[in-house]
Amino acid sequence: MMRRAKTLSLRKIPRSWKNIIPDLCQTIGGSMNDLTRLAIHDSDGIECMIGHATNPSQLGIISNLTRLTLSKVKHLKTLHGGHPPHGLFANLERLCIESCDSLEHILTEDVKEIVDGSEYQNYENAFPKLKELKIGNCKQLEYLMPISFTKSLSHLEYLRVYGNDELRSLFGQAPYEGLNLNSPQIIEFSALKYLQLENMQNIISICPKNYHPTWPSLEELGLRNCLRFNIKSINHCDVYDELRQEGDQRSSEDLLKVVVAPLETLEDLFIRHNDEVEVVFDVGKLPINRQQVNLRLNNLNLRDLPKLRHIWRGPKNSLLLQHLQRLNLSNCGNLKEVFPSCILKELPQLRELDITDCNELEEIIEEDDHNVSTSPKPVFLRLVSIYIKRCHKLKCVFPKIFACRLIPNIKVLYIEDTSALKQVFGDEQHDTTHTYEAATPVLELEYVVLWNLPSLTSVNPSTAFQTARHIIVQRCPKLSLTSSVTPQEMRDKLLEGFCWEYEGLWRGLSDIIASTNDSDREITQQIGCQEIGDQRNDQGLTSITSSNLKQNVEGAEECTISENVQISTSLAHSEPESSTKVNLTILLYYILH
Repeated sequence: MMRRAKTLSLRKIPRSWKNIIPDLCQTIGGSMNDLTRLAIHDSDGIECMIGHATNPSQLGIISNLTRLTLSKVKHLKTLHGGHPPHGLFANLERLCIESCDSLEHILTEDVKEIVDGSEYQNYENAFPKLKELKIGNCKQLEYLMPISFTKSLSHLEYLRVYGNDELRSLFGQAPYEGLNLNSPQIIEFSALKYLQLENMQNIISICPKNYHPTWPSLEELGLRNCLRFNIKSINHCDVYDELRQEGDQRSSEDLLKVVVAPLETLEDLFIRHNDEVEVVFDVGKLPINRQQVNLRLNNLNLRDLPKLRHIWRGPKNSLLLQHLQRLNLSNCGNLKEVFPSCILKELPQLRELDITDCNELEEIIEEDDHNVSTSPKPVFLRLVSIYIKRCHKLKCVFPKIFACRLIPNIKVLYIEDTSALKQVFGDEQHDTTHTYEAATPVLELEYVVLWNLPSLTSVNPSTAFQTARHIIVQRCPKLSLTSSVTPQEMRDKLLEGFCWEYEGLWRGLSDIIASTNDSDREITQQIGCQEIGDQRNDQGLTSITSSNLKQNVEGAEECTISENVQISTSLAHSEPESSTKVNLTILLYYILH
């Protein structure tokens, strides 16, 4: 049956097997020429796929494979030791290796066979059809393969590498001097569309020093929890200068395409937990021969980037964001503005703007009068929701511009714990820069949450919240606006016709409700315990002392009462109309239930 199989999955194969070929073939007494998919799981003996003493006629088993999966193969060190035979993985399209604790690399070069790099061209055919490569949770992985093998990855579309603790670079240095290692080398992943690196604390780079990867087809990039990964900008603007200084023979326009390509192809970008990122997109050092670069970016999510200073950097109005739909920023410590002067201030597809814990943020749109059109043309035509939390240097959401004309279709406005905020929108009465002929439009707001904004004094223009049906205004002492609903009522309203575009509002309301409940409970405990103590002192009542008392409240939350809580035994005689005694009753309910 195994000799006739097209798909084969093996688990816990004998420890005596050190390789698949020739050990497996010898065991079943023949070859498996029809096999196209092979998966090996939970096996301790296998050290490599192919042994050194393999008969060349048996290699067809591997060369016919289109999919290869290796999972929890405890002692696997590499697929093939030494120089791989020509055409070994000729048809392989998908390779997945996970939780192989001894894996050091996928393939290696045999230094004895290659001295001067004369056989470099042989590596171009190592993985001629590979489209998908996934390597994860391999504790000893040093690199995927030497840099010389990247020539063979011309069809690679999907690359995901994650959880490899020792990995410092995806590709290792070539062990010979056939290439000029002292000058910059471009490594092009021409078909790569999806690249994700995550949970690797030691990774520093994609390639060794002096090698620069480019991906002209890249559509999605995810970089998560790679604290040391050295990335000055996604489009490697510094490469251009290095190549020109080295006298690269390509024309300026060709070099420009190498560096600008990611700007024009990338659709989704997620960068999280990185201590090195300072600029995401940078065309500041490039001689932009055309007037503008049009980015295809749809979704941008940047989180926990303490050194980030610029999302976009370049000449004024040099970048267009015609496709951006969602922008989420969180804990970007040095970011001062979201949309600088290099961005043309027309974002027709933007639907969600979410900014949290950006403590240095001063402006969302860089304050530049010349960037705002004097016509009433909307800037954020489809913007539905704005969420701003804990941005303590932000004084105004949209300053010196007529916000009603910028965001005509806004539905959700959520601003929380932003201590310096004085105005939600710029004051039209003090904006003398522009003259508008049309009548003042009314915003389409449905949900407004203004929470803990001690400096907020204005929500100009006066028509901004005229149609808002659900308004929460709490802890805004300088604002005359009042609430129309409670947080719980607004959240219940969202449940009636839940829309994923309101997910951020739902999460924000849930956090507010939880924090309010915690605060009320703490106050209740303090007031209740004080009332008990007062009653005991006034009436000479007997007290019950509990040390470190904990009880589950209605099977959901745990309520902790501080040590030495004193509880009166005569509570049945307390006055029901007293608010403090009502709080005391609630406290006892928590304790007794």
